[in-house]
Amino acid sequence: RYRDILRVYLRTATAASVVVDVGANDGRAYYEFSIGEGKTFIGIDVSHLLLSEFVRRISDQTALQADGICLPLKTASVDFLFCTETLEHLSDPAQALREFSRVLSPGGRLMIQSPNAHRIRNLNPFHITALAVSLVSDRVLQKKIVHENTWHNAVTYHWDFSVQDYRRMARSAGLRVLELSSRQFFFPQFLLSGRPGTVKKKEKLIGAIPLLSMFGDDLVMVAAAGEKETS
Repeated sequence: RYRDILRVYLRTATAASVVVDVGANDGRAYYEFSIGEGKTFIGIDVSHLLLSEFVRRISDQTALQADGICLPLKTASVDFLFCTETLEHLSDPAQALREFSRVLSPGGRLMIQSPNAHRIRNLNPFHITALAVSLVSDRVLQKKIVHENTWHNAVTYHWDFSVQDYRRMARSAGLRVLELSSRQFFFPQFLLSGRPGTVKKKEKLIGAIPLLSMFGDDLVMVAAAGEKETS
């Protein structure tokens, strides 16, 4: 996931001076993958414990404790914002997208990675048929609010997002979608065994098959902010 973010970030790195990670955890994107290195990097998370580790590892950058729905950042102040495996835990994802759009500068880039409602969970023919239809209309999908891996007594949100969800939320937030794709393919581990280069070739091959290219575990959106209105 971080390598995918790095790929998009490097396309905009020269123009980006402020980089924000919403759901920053301990700052791994910065200290391990150099995303935001040499820039103003701001890590946002709700966990004080994780942000303490962020500060310990990256003492010269900024850590903010906040929810993604209400960011303590100025309007049009961010050039590149990414949010990986976090949007699905927020109570109002659409409002979060509007907030992300608010803080992005004109032309700024946003990248989201979250669970894919189109992912293949089993090989039941009815399920496979519904997934094929879902690329046209997501009304046939049985989206989850609580994920199958979430403890039943946990107080948490865990949304699955469809391509249509992303497009609707982006449109409502005034964002222009540049890329929609899926990642983390559903194939058994033995099919992905081998050296990293072999895995990369297999993923490239699988991704080239139109029928399968949108059915991975994660849904990824890259979007651009439009011009801000002036009063």
